[in-house]
Amino acid sequence: MKVLFTDLDGTCVHYDWPEFGQVASEPNERGLYPCTSLDGSQQALLMRLPPSTSGAQGVISLETLRLYATLRQLGVKIVVVTGARLVTLLARLPFIPAADAFVCEGGGRIFYPTGPLDYPSAAPLVEDMAWRQQQAGVAGPPGQDVVPPEQRIGALWQFYAALKVNAPALHADACSYTTAFRVKGPAAAVAAALQELPPGLATALNLGAADVFPDTSGKENAARYLMQHMRVMPQECAFLCDDDNDLGLAHLVAKAYLPGITADSVAQAVAQTPQQFHVAVSKGVFATEEILRLLIAGRVGHQR
Repeated sequence: MKVLFTDLDGTCVHYDWPEFGQVASEPNERGLYPCTSLDGSQQALLMRLPPSTSGAQGVISLETLRLYATLRQLGVKIVVVTGARLVTLLARLPFIPAADAFVCEGGGRIFYPTGPLDYPSAAPLVEDMAWRQQQAGVAGPPGQDVVPPEQRIGALWQFYAALKVNAPALHADACSYTTAFRVKGPAAAVAAALQELPPGLATALNLGAADVFPDTSGKENAARYLMQHMRVMPQECAFLCDDDNDLGLAHLVAKAYLPGITADSVAQAVAQTPQQFHVAVSKGVFATEEILRLLIAGRVGHQR
C-alpha cells in the first residue's frame, strides 16, 4: 500500500458515540473527552469537531490522528476524500488527519498542502486548478463562486434552479458549495426528482442525502486523477470508507476497510464481494483505530 484514501464522516469522524462508548460529559484539562467502550475493554480520548453546516457534530479520537501520522511516517500517502463542502473541510483542519491531499465536495475540488516557506499562511493549502477546470463545463467557471447559485451558469446550476421551482418540498442545499449541491427530503421524493438527470450530471447518496455533481467529478474520478498525479496504481491503494458514495472507489482499489456500514448498498456490496472488503469488529472510533493498526502492521511487515 502506497496511498490510503480515507473518508471522514462515519469513517474517522463518528457521530454515533452513544452506540460505541460512554463519553464523559465534561472535557479534561486538555479539552479532550474521555471515552470507554461499552464493554469496558477500550479507552480513548475524543476531540469534538465544530458542527458542520447541517448542524451535526462529530468526534475523532486522539489515537486515530496518531495512527494516521504513523502511516505517513512509514511512507504511506494519506488522501482525505469527503463529500463535505469546502467551508466545513476548512473548519475541520485542526481536527482531522494531516494528509498529502484533501478532496472535498464529493470529488469536485482538490487541495494540496504546501511548505510554509512556499505559502506562508496559517493553513498552507493550494487548489489544483487543472482538476477544478475539468468540472467547469458543467459546474461553471471558478470565478462565479460568489454568484448566487440560481444565477450561475452551467448545467449543474440550471438543474439546481429547476429543482427549486419544480420540487419545492425538497431542500436543495447549495450553501458554500461550488461544484456540487445536496438534496434532502423523503427518500422516495428525492429519488423521483433525481431519476432523470440532465446530461453531464451524476448523483450519489451521502449521509442519507443525495449529492448532485458533474459526472467528471465524484470520489472515484478524483482518486483516479490523484493516482496519476502520485504515480501509483489502483492495486497500490486502499480506502477507508462506509457510505454509498464510496462504493466506486472501494471497488477500484486493492481493498476497502470499513469501520462500519451506514448504507444498505454497502451491506449488499460486502455480501456480494466479501474479498474486497474488511469490516472492523469494534465500533466507532475503536473500529477506526483497529483498522489503522492493521494497516500499520501490514506496512511494517512488508518493510521487514
